[in-house]
Amino acid sequence: VLLSPAQLTTLYHEMGHALHALLSRAPSHHFGGLRVAQDFVEAPSTLMERFVSHPAALALWATHLHSGRAITPRAAYAIARAASAGGFGRAIRLQLDAANAMLDLHLHSASPPPSATE
Repeated sequence: VLLSPAQLTTLYHEMGHALHALLSRAPSHHFGGLRVAQDFVEAPSTLMERFVSHPAALALWATHLHSGRAITPRAAYAIARAASAGGFGRAIRLQLDAANAMLDLHLHSASPPPSATE
């Protein structure tokens, strides 16, 4: 399966939740797994996301899409850099967020927001 850097990060993140739930031991199910404080629920997932940007972790399982050969160290490094950069499309997302904020202000304010030229 071919995964984008964002999908790879999501996969590792969700694997962190799964490992947390599987490995939790608590006297009551109300205090283990995913039933803990929100900050602690995200700790294993955030930790797992760090492995996306580590070439050695990719080399353990990643293979070439067509040939099935193990990933080269150079390719693993390139994928890790792309996954950890997080900058792909950042400017477009920022513009979309700004446009959505302006629309929200327009729809829910008594007076319209100032224009971009003011």
